[in-house]
Amino acid sequence: QNTKHKTQNTKHATQNITSRHTQQDTKQDTTLTHTHTHLHAYTEWIRLPIMQAYEARKPSYFATPAVTLVRGLYVACKKLLAMGMPAVFDAHLKTSLAFKEACYSMGLELVATERKHAANTLSAVKFPAGVTKAQLLPKITKRGVIVAGGLHKKIKMTYFRVGHMGLSALDPKRQHMVTVIEAIEGALIECGKNIEKGKALSVYKAYMGGYLKSSL
Repeated sequence: QNTKHKTQNTKHATQNITSRHTQQDTKQDTTLTHTHTHLHAYTEWIRLPIMQAYEARKPSYFATPAVTLVRGLYVACKKLLAMGMPAVFDAHLKTSLAFKEACYSMGLELVATERKHAANTLSAVKFPAGVTKAQLLPKITKRGVIVAGGLHKKIKMTYFRVGHMGLSALDPKRQHMVTVIEAIEGALIECGKNIEKGKALSVYKAYMGGYLKSSL
């Protein structure tokens, strides 16, 4: 009985609070004008359509606010600005040119008709003659690297994509691109392509300054 009374009291208290704020809202615009505070204020939450739907016992969906992602974005932006955006852009350009030259040294071609049209953050690389997506990509994957297939619906089976941005470009000592190059090279050799082992990595290192070591 005590438990029952406590439950009833809680229910009545909640109804009273809801009623009081509902009456207040009839005098105000229900549109939230201070969205920067509604995550922390009960008086704001109770006015949200999702909360009203819950009280009406109507199925509704509401996503969890990505607070940690917003904070992470703030920290990342601070780091980029501290580095200086010109240096950030230069690092991506340098990494892109070095990786593309490594691809050329393995006999690979880009989807871009001219080098100047290729992106600095991504390389769209054509499968070499006689090698298909089903043959090459699994061999790259088993070497610990995941590359993406093509997206353009007319030619998506003729190329794969390699991203080289963020830490892969800004912190080359992590050896991200070294690992990728060696995985592609090994996969091509396994597919029967006549490639000089280690040449692509040497080309990449030369463009990057020569201080990188093999990841193998």
